[in-house]
Amino acid sequence: MLPSLMFGQTWKFTERRDGRNAPLSIIESYDHGLIFPVSDIDIHKDIFLYKLNVNGDLLWKKNFQYKNRFFETTDIIELKDGGYILCGSTQAIDTSIDGGDPFLLKLNSCFEPIWFNVYNEPSSYNRIDHVLEYNGKLLVSFAYLNSNYITMAILDNDGNMVRNRTLTEIFTNKIYIKKDKTIQIIAFTGVFGLFKDPYKGIDKGILLELDSNLNVFNKQYYYLSDTTFESQSFDFCYIDSNEYNFLTLSANLHPNPNKNIYGSVMITKNYDNSGWHKIINDTSRFAAGNKMIRLNSNRFAIISNYGPDLNQPFLVHGLNFIIDSNANVICSQFENPGNKVSYTLSIIKTHDDKIITIGGMNRIDDNYDLFCYKYNYDLTPFTKTNIVKNYDTLCSKALSSSTIQLPNPTIINLNKDSFVTLRKPVFSEVINIFPNPSYGNVNIQTNKNYILDIYDIQGKFIANFENEQLIEITEGIYIFRFLIEGNIVYRKVLILH
Repeated sequence: MLPSLMFGQTWKFTERRDGRNAPLSIIESYDHGLIFPVSDIDIHKDIFLYKLNVNGDLLWKKNFQYKNRFFETTDIIELKDGGYILCGSTQAIDTSIDGGDPFLLKLNSCFEPIWFNVYNEPSSYNRIDHVLEYNGKLLVSFAYLNSNYITMAILDNDGNMVRNRTLTEIFTNKIYIKKDKTIQIIAFTGVFGLFKDPYKGIDKGILLELDSNLNVFNKQYYYLSDTTFESQSFDFCYIDSNEYNFLTLSANLHPNPNKNIYGSVMITKNYDNSGWHKIINDTSRFAAGNKMIRLNSNRFAIISNYGPDLNQPFLVHGLNFIIDSNANVICSQFENPGNKVSYTLSIIKTHDDKIITIGGMNRIDDNYDLFCYKYNYDLTPFTKTNIVKNYDTLCSKALSSSTIQLPNPTIINLNKDSFVTLRKPVFSEVINIFPNPSYGNVNIQTNKNYILDIYDIQGKFIANFENEQLIEITEGIYIFRFLIEGNIVYRKVLILH
């Protein structure tokens, strides 16, 4: 039975839930409906898959379970055969590990499980961030959040490894497939999580290009030369790299050095510091850009997180922008203002040239409700219209909400094949620091020229050296940041009393 419709109502979907629900991905299906996964590792644990019709009404909700294991779902794609792939992290096979293992789940066009793979790798907290269909196979990015590297991999249609390439000291934000089958990775460099402020180790944005064999044939850094901003603080960086207008979006630390917070959404026209940038919001308040999509040749949509009060850093709600190709703001709109916390997490363009945003808004404690909104290009709410299609395109069955037990997973032990042993770092240079730990004197051994910046664990700058072989430093935990031939290498150093 179809949901009752009230035409002229604002198009929106919300659902009351308990737990830290995080809808990180949403797609428009072949029948112009919307599909998105939601998971919460603390309370619900399962994968919840939602299907909305073109008017934002809930058609059904599937609940995928496996032996009380937790799932964190990061991405979903619809395949050319009408099936679907979900990816993310699930509870580690080795229960002694504090974290998870990457997983892939293949569903048919009727959302029935075809296969379920878990990729066992002996590190803490791993996941698959992105999955794409590529040359009849699957292209995925494995993220190792405590190891500061990613592995790009091509898998066959059953999720088995075909080839892979490990890239060190980068964090992937977005992956594109160009018309010539070149793979573009939008990322930022550095070592995430070394400091108490996890973004302190991030150095600059980077564009990587890989061929179909996952060989890196181009890498290009981008950053700002404007000294009023702290250039080692890129947060999220996106480039609309499949289009003619190349724009980047990032969030830097506030230009006021006394305010150690994220502070400005910026646009730069080029990949490097030769391009211009503009601040497009009020930098006296907290604002962090999150994602940008291209709407047409002269319109781009941005979602960001905005904090109206610097003294309440966890009071945040969404702030959406429409800009032109010169980064002029056409219009902006607050999303869920007044909530304690509201995060807009993803944005897509629909077949009818509208905008869909999705995220979670805090209700009480750590409980977040889901929201999904539809807008016109001027960010005015879209109103419901007559439904043209309201079915699952390639499935002959009438679908409804249900709970589905996943089959036993196929365990692929990545540590037993070439996945780990054939790592080929992109940025690491050979550098030896000894002794570490030390009682005050640290020797540095390398055959290359370098500049060294030393920071304490809080991210405070301590000292600068150039090509010094012996460093004397007081008791504490330090981050050594080496600049070597344009590349960045980080090392953690412990000085004992």
